[in-house]
Amino acid sequence: MSLASGSAFFDALYHNDLGRLPTLVREFGVEDESPGVTAFRSAVTSGNLPAVRAFLDSGVSINVRDQEAGTPLLWAAESDRSEIVRELIQRGADVNAQNATGWTALFYAAIAQNVHVIERLAQAGANPHLKDFSGRTAADLSKCRRARLRLPFIGEVASGVSRVWRTTPARTLLLRLTEKSR
Repeated sequence: MSLASGSAFFDALYHNDLGRLPTLVREFGVEDESPGVTAFRSAVTSGNLPAVRAFLDSGVSINVRDQEAGTPLLWAAESDRSEIVRELIQRGADVNAQNATGWTALFYAAIAQNVHVIERLAQAGANPHLKDFSGRTAADLSKCRRARLRLPFIGEVASGVSRVWRTTPARTLLLRLTEKSR
């Protein structure tokens, strides 16, 4: 797929011409790591539910991956898009898919302290025991002192250091889910 094809997807999104998406998907495809995936990710992260539905209704895989092995569900959780998370789960997204660092949607919801997304993911079968490639769980990340930010301060999380150990509603829920599923 060419850069021009990626531009065609973004042009359709920019002009809210969602009727063009099925044609673009058929013509160019939206496979792992393609420019079409970047446009799909943009629709997810901006919370454009009609565009997300149009991409999926056009045959785009619910678990398509970007260059970091992220999936639409991970992008939605990372962007704190509860309605998109709900839509993707209803359509069968893999709630335990891990990206290149081993994070799942539950990890991103933990960092965002989004209790509603954590609950939704848990009800859909998200595994609170999964560990990232550094050996941490979502509950471990929820105690990071920068947990309220969309993404943690990388040096702090990578080193496993957390100077402030807080009990937040999200952390409490994650710990309860972890205990409940043992």
